[in-house]
Amino acid sequence: MHRKVARMVAVGLGLALTLGVASCGGEEPVTRAAFVREADATCRSARRDMRLTGNAQRDPRAFAARLIEARRALIADLDAIEAPEDLAGRYDSYLAALRESTDLSEQVVEQSGSDADGTPVLDGEAAATARERDRASREAFNLARGLGFRTCTA
Repeated sequence: MHRKVARMVAVGLGLALTLGVASCGGEEPVTRAAFVREADATCRSARRDMRLTGNAQRDPRAFAARLIEARRALIADLDAIEAPEDLAGRYDSYLAALRESTDLSEQVVEQSGSDADGTPVLDGEAAATARERDRASREAFNLARGLGFRTCTA
């Protein structure tokens, strides 16, 4: 009888340890609501930072470069946010569209000419690139709306 009790205790301890290990370290899954709140808060903060980038009238190219830099920082911050499993694919697509839009914005600045007072002029290749950027921006906007974002849509 003593052996039977010892075996039952051993089995019980084994089960307890197995259940304990299985539950240890396991994080709660990210909820959609928490994900949207975190992403929108990140975008709100980035918007505030972008408003402080300076005056577009004085130096449009430098202003555009600061906005592009701020957008890249936003994308890095958003990339650190974990999406719920059921939204991960759409979120990856959203981030890809943001990256594409940002890369294309940088190309527009590089490709644009300037008029007599230094204002960038979009013609030819720069205009075509701007249209591609606008397409990527619309795609990012639509994906953001589908994810439930309110602030990250602008």
